[in-house]
Parts: sequence; C-alpha cells; structure tokens
Amino acid sequence: LPVLEALHRHFRATASADRKRAFTAFRATWGESLERHATFEALHAHFFTKDMHLWSWRTWPEPYRNCASREVAAFAAENGERVAFFAWLQWIADGQLAAAHDRDRAGGMSIGIYRDLAVASDGGGSMAWSWPQVILAGASVGAPPDDLGPMGQNWGLSPLSPQGLRETGY
Repeated sequence: LPVLEALHRHFRATASADRKRAFTAFRATWGESLERHATFEALHAHFFTKDMHLWSWRTWPEPYRNCASREVAAFAAENGERVAFFAWLQWIADGQLAAAHDRDRAGGMSIGIYRDLAVASDGGGSMAWSWPQVILAGASVGAPPDDLGPMGQNWGLSPLSPQGLRETGY
C-alpha cells in the first residue's frame, strides 16, 4: 500500500494533462458505482486502522453503514484525496486488464480476457455496502456434495438477488 500511495503521489505531481484528463474521464464514466467503491475503500482503511475488529462495514459506526448517509458524504468530501487514490487504483487496474486483453487478442486468443460476472459477493465488502438491495443477506453460495467435496461447500459469499438486480438496472 505505501508503494501504491507513493505512485499515486507521483501521478498527481507529474502526470501529463492528458493522463489526468483520462483519469477524470474514467471517474465520470464509472460514476456513482466507482465513487461508492472508492469511498468504501477509504472508509474501510480509516476504520480498520483504528480497530482491526472494524473490518466489515456491518461493524462500522451506524451512520457509516449506509452509503447514502450525510456522514458518508461528509467523510468523502473531507477525504477527497483518499477517495481519489482508491478510484485511481481502479483506473490503473482497468488499464492493465485492457492492455493484457489487447496483447492476448493480438497474440491469437479469440476471446482474450473477459470480466466475469461473479455468482456472489462478500457480504462485508464494497458491493454489499454500496448496493445492499442486490445482495441476498443471510444466504450463502456454495456447492452441493460431490465426489471431491462429500460435505458440500459453503463459500461464505452472499448471492445476488435477481429482483434487486432487475430493480437497479443490473
């Protein structure tokens, strides 16, 4: 994390206007979803460094459990650079995945890299905090018993809600 933070400081200090515009455009394109995720990550880092037991948003102080609360908005405003750092990490990862995809395609892979739609999400993670209506809290995804796992598997992930996905436009 310290290395990534140093790289972000270097970006802010030395990146060309075109690179900075590209980052700004990325944030605008991904909009609310990206901003919620980056805010979640900033809050997670903030609370976890204070108390290791606050690793899940469900254990944060009550006002911060709702991504649309006044307290969350105030935190994001007061910690704009930290939120920008976590958005920047997503931009860097997106660019790296795109470059790998392009190289794979150029190398002959007919599909290249595709981004998978997960069957579930961590109930203590960003998606569950940002879009709680698309998660089936209290349920868990896994696999039934089979020859390799005679007891079955519980992956500890909250499944997506088909109704919640429909209501939020996927």
